Amino acid sequence: MHPESGSSGKEPPRERALFHPFGGGAHKCIGMHFAKIVYCSFMYHLVTGHEITLRPGCDPDWQHLPMPRPKDNLPICLVPVDQV
Repeated sequence: MHPESGSSGKEPPRERALFHPFGGGAHKCIGMHFAKIVYCSFMYHLVTGHEITLRPGCDPDWQHLPMPRPKDNLPICLVPVDQV
């Protein structure tokens, strides 16, 4: 409940599984596997073709629960490997 929002505190129950980008069952997207291949290919070329470093002067704070991750955004620099 957020008093500043003016809500009464009675929020509707959250429905499960609201995010289905490719549908499901008999109407599942036929391009689902192709999209996964395109995504994996993009990530492979991004990671292997660039040197990934923290932006100079960046000292991120970490949140440790439920799993370690930066508290705020994590600014990075991507430099193509052929320019390193």
